Amino acid sequence: MRVAAIIAEYNPFHNGHAYHIRETRRITECDYLIVVMSGDYTQRGIPAFMPKHERAKIALMEGADLVLELPLTYATGTAERFAYGAVSLLNRLGCVDYLSFGCENDDLEMLQAIADLLIDPPAQLAEQIDSFLKDGLSYPRARAMAVKSVMQSGNILESPNNILAVEYLKALKRQKSQISPVIIKRKGAGYHDTQPDSLGMSSASGIRNLFVRITPSQMHEISDTFDATGCNSPLFSDAIKEPFDELCRQVPDFAYQEMINQYEKTWPVAIDDFSNLLHYSILANMNQEKMAIQDMSENLWNRVRNTQEQFTGATQFIASLNSKELTYSRVARALLHLMLGTPDNFPADCPYARVLGFRKGSSDLLSCIKKQTSIPLVTKLADAHAVLNSVAMDMMDHEIKSTRIYKSVVTQKYGTHLPDEYRTVFPIV
Repeated sequence: MRVAAIIAEYNPFHNGHAYHIRETRRITECDYLIVVMSGDYTQRGIPAFMPKHERAKIALMEGADLVLELPLTYATGTAERFAYGAVSLLNRLGCVDYLSFGCENDDLEMLQAIADLLIDPPAQLAEQIDSFLKDGLSYPRARAMAVKSVMQSGNILESPNNILAVEYLKALKRQKSQISPVIIKRKGAGYHDTQPDSLGMSSASGIRNLFVRITPSQMHEISDTFDATGCNSPLFSDAIKEPFDELCRQVPDFAYQEMINQYEKTWPVAIDDFSNLLHYSILANMNQEKMAIQDMSENLWNRVRNTQEQFTGATQFIASLNSKELTYSRVARALLHLMLGTPDNFPADCPYARVLGFRKGSSDLLSCIKKQTSIPLVTKLADAHAVLNSVAMDMMDHEIKSTRIYKSVVTQKYGTHLPDEYRTVFPIV
């Protein structure tokens, strides 16, 4: 049995993701494909655009055989923690042969050389990083500039996808994993591009921007008149034809139908929907000198406390704390962890694998995992206490609490009552 894996957010799922899945299957000739997917919060420190079980269902319909949840402490961690936690989950399953990831640079030898450099950095690299930090650069930017200077590697670490690729390679090597890396060169728009791609390969940011452009009344017209035969229904008015056609070009048909059907029922969800919760979390902890919260440094916490009176909304407040030394994502992650109460002592290695959905034909894959895995495979939350140790159960409880917070925001925003995690039926397709 040959098994490949992808680590993803699918926030939301688009044509580039579908291409990645197809190419992974073609190149690896795998029998099964596992996706390790972020839950209801993402690596940029913002809530997912759509609930996790809806994104998992789309992933299964578009070619995944099994979707596992990446626990929140890793899904919302730094690129290094995100990659290390996800790779440790896959490595501990005991049956994964390939890890496929997309990036702008497909020179595996160069990416591996950078990973090796960062695992065992020479004094020259440390000196260069310190020099750039003294110039006021953020750590990620300083590291990228230092690597470029030492290796003459160009701007490889300027791209988030290349950064993650290097972190995946670092994690594989540090864990002495037998999983082989497979690079799929990214096509279409860049990670941060917010404009639609003419070839239908927009970034997730570009897709989210499309939904902002289409007004709620237009989206309701689409939902009411959707023709199940596809995207070219003649029933749409001219007023929504252009944005609708653009949207339709950027996502696969099934993803499109799911997104339209659930619009303003369970999504879109944005960080500003959590503004009151975030502000309350800050005010409730104002007397704390230090916070044992993931990614929350003493310096950043002092800045949060000193500027909390300027709080008017989550996006505004994160931007107000953004600086050369602190990136937007760095601040957003710390504030998200403050709001959710994510402790700073969860383990680096993932202690369990939780199923978010699977295909009916993947029974052999599940059997293989159950025989080979060194961590518990959780398919039913009610059974988690019986199979998880105390540390893993603490992480699971935190996941459940954080998901409940996400679902409560959906309910408040749209009036849709989503079932509790213990009663949620994961998709089987």
